[in-house]
Amino acid sequence: MGWDRLLGQEVVKRILQNQLRAGELSHAYLFTGAMQAEKGLAAMLLAQAANCTADNKPCGVCTSCRQIELGVHSDVRQIAPTGNSIKLQQVKSLLTEAVLTPNIGPYRVFIIEEAQALTREAANALLLMLEEPPQFDIFILTASAPVLPTIESRCQILRLQQRVSSGAGMDGNPELKAQQASYRVQAQQLLGELTKRPLMER
Repeated sequence: MGWDRLLGQEVVKRILQNQLRAGELSHAYLFTGAMQAEKGLAAMLLAQAANCTADNKPCGVCTSCRQIELGVHSDVRQIAPTGNSIKLQQVKSLLTEAVLTPNIGPYRVFIIEEAQALTREAANALLLMLEEPPQFDIFILTASAPVLPTIESRCQILRLQQRVSSGAGMDGNPELKAQQASYRVQAQQLLGELTKRPLMER
């Protein structure tokens, strides 16, 4: 549970865990690298940790953590591109909530997926909030391409490492390795038989 779900990202986990213990979370984060699903998971876990009611944050089982996992927590909002961009109106609707004190937990958390898709107008609107954010707000951006330098400069950048899932799966599964080796032998045998046949029999 909790940070254990974020596999192979020990540096990022250690940074965030240290900030949580010290009570010094940043007001804005930018997750880069890795696949979007993994960046999204990191963003969700950070949102859970910020509002978790347990000592070991995020616990994944308290009411707050469960609501965030289900996408129904009243203090956590998430936006993503509609079509090819994140539009000004999407950011405006988010910012109207950013000035309100949290309903339940200590923080309002705003997750912006694929932040490189922000239109210039949307990015400028977000920038105004990032320059002087309320103390109870945390903005978490994910990006698979560069964002505006002015946005990047106001975020703590955390780069997630790419993981090679195929190799990891084989190393941890001897049966899978043996099965794949058997398939390779069969393929080589079949190829050898085909090359020995006369052309008319193929």
